[in-house]
Amino acid sequence: SVLDVKLENNIVILVCITIGIAVDDTIHFLVDLRENLNKMDLKEAIIIGYEKNAKALIGTTAVMAVSFPCFLLSDLKLVLQIGVFVISSLSLALLADLLYLPAILLILKKTSLWKRFIVS
Repeated sequence: SVLDVKLENNIVILVCITIGIAVDDTIHFLVDLRENLNKMDLKEAIIIGYEKNAKALIGTTAVMAVSFPCFLLSDLKLVLQIGVFVISSLSLALLADLLYLPAILLILKKTSLWKRFIVS
C-alpha cells in the first residue's frame, strides 16, 4: 500500500511464507555465531560466520530467486505480483542477513541489552 499497489490476499500470505523461509537463513547464521562466541570475540565470530554461511545463504536465495523471474512474463496480474514480491522479499532478507544483522549485533554489543539476547 505504500507504493499504491493493490495486493491480492494470496500475495500477502506468500510473502509471509517467503519471509519465514528467509528467517531460517538468519537462524543458521545466529546459531553458528552463538557457538563461535564461546571461543572468540564478536567480530571474529561474525567473520567466521560469514566464511561458513555466506555462500550457503547466497546460494539458497539465488536458487529460489532464479525460480521466479518466469512469473514476471505472465499476463495474469496475480502471477506477476507473486514473482515481484517473492524475488524482492528474498533479496531484501539476504541483504539484511549479510549487512544489517552484523551491524546490529555490533551496536547491540555496546549496550546493556547484549546479555538479554546472548546467553553463555
